[in-house]
Amino acid sequence: MYKSPQVFAAALLVLGLSSAVVYGVIYDRPCRTEISVVQNFCLDRYLGKWYELQRYEQPFQTKVDCTTANYGLLDSATVSVRNSAFSLINGTSSEAIGTAVLSFPEQEIVQAKLNVSFFGAPNDRSNYWVIDTDYENFAIVWSCEPLPQDQSSEGFWFLSRERKFTDDKDANERAFGAIRKYIDQSEIRFTNQADERCPDFNLPCAMIYSSILFPKSQILQPASSSNKCSLCRVGDSIKQTHRVGTDRLLRENASRRTMKSLVVLSIVLATVATTCRAQIISLGQCAVPDVVENFNVSAYLGKWYEIERYEQVFQRNGECVTATYSLNDDGSVRVENAMLVPPSGKFDIDIGRALLSFPDEDPLRAKLNVSFGGMPPIASNYWVLDTDYESFAFVFSCFPVGNTLKGDNYWLLSRTPELSPEVRDRVEVLIDLYLNRRHIRRTRHNLYYCQENIETTSEAAPESPKQFPKMAERSKRVNG
Repeated sequence: MYKSPQVFAAALLVLGLSSAVVYGVIYDRPCRTEISVVQNFCLDRYLGKWYELQRYEQPFQTKVDCTTANYGLLDSATVSVRNSAFSLINGTSSEAIGTAVLSFPEQEIVQAKLNVSFFGAPNDRSNYWVIDTDYENFAIVWSCEPLPQDQSSEGFWFLSRERKFTDDKDANERAFGAIRKYIDQSEIRFTNQADERCPDFNLPCAMIYSSILFPKSQILQPASSSNKCSLCRVGDSIKQTHRVGTDRLLRENASRRTMKSLVVLSIVLATVATTCRAQIISLGQCAVPDVVENFNVSAYLGKWYEIERYEQVFQRNGECVTATYSLNDDGSVRVENAMLVPPSGKFDIDIGRALLSFPDEDPLRAKLNVSFGGMPPIASNYWVLDTDYESFAFVFSCFPVGNTLKGDNYWLLSRTPELSPEVRDRVEVLIDLYLNRRHIRRTRHNLYYCQENIETTSEAAPESPKQFPKMAERSKRVNG
């Protein structure tokens, strides 16, 4: 069982938020309404490169540093977003390309609220709020997503124009004043920008995507060094566009551009997937496969070896992968995923929690909700298409990305590091039905440093059912 695909599609966003719900710091309260943002926002001065100095830890940003965000101008109404991050643990990079638009461009006084999305999903949610910025030195970005049971999840990013924050007194007073006023400082995670291994992110995978998808886009520096908002060309242009009633034309142009981009995106993903991939994103609608019925959770518990998978951003380069399932006291399933990350030779271990997606069904189907990082397990993202409990399990899931794309996930698990020929024949039938063979990545277990028993080094306890009491009730049939 692995991390929620909805979350890791959003993972590719890194600094902005995607169309899927993103979980940062979870609070037992609705989204706050007293948050103020920059007024008369000068979007063109905001463009260019930003370095992340602080953030709330996010599932899609776990264990990454050297994070940057580049904003460019696609047209008078659309901003290109290129987010990059680097893992100092295993030496791998992750990047994403998206778009952003002002949330309320028709307002006379433009507010610093934007809709950010990726993979061609609609830009229909205001999910990136600039609490304060001087455009030249800093930006304080906040977001909030409503959750069930009157809870909410907040995101926070402290951005700087340089890897090291300026000594400018006014910038320091404004930036840290906004943080003290609105941000929970106990939850802040500092981003390492000082390590000499931090890349410049000048010509990585994202540049391949952006140059093909957005050939006319630019990565711009601030349009003016003046503190006055004298060059708000983008904001003025967008407001004027809406005033003269050309919304329909903009939507049609955006639609044509998006569809062209999606076609090219599928080609790009196929050709550079070995170095720049997360889940397998492609054009089309999600398949609805049959899953195991009368699922016996108790028989499914124990240790599994991963034989092959679709590569994931959170499993990048991982070998010796295992998944161990056991029961929590509340009846949910404790998930322990472990892998070795070459060349460091270190084991990466994640602890999560799983619940049956539909516990009241009869017969009980093998669909589970798996979550990590304290998130509520609300997404049905782990489907067992076939298993005999004793030798193998074929795990699949799919999630929509906007209206025209889908993201597929696949893991083949075995009770031993090798799969028998008889089981392989059975698996091949499902592969032919639901998978693209060229995306399947074999997992190595014959490395000399693979260990038979990986001891958990994390001190993280299983996620508490008290945080989401109504969801814990869904585990009542987890024993099968």
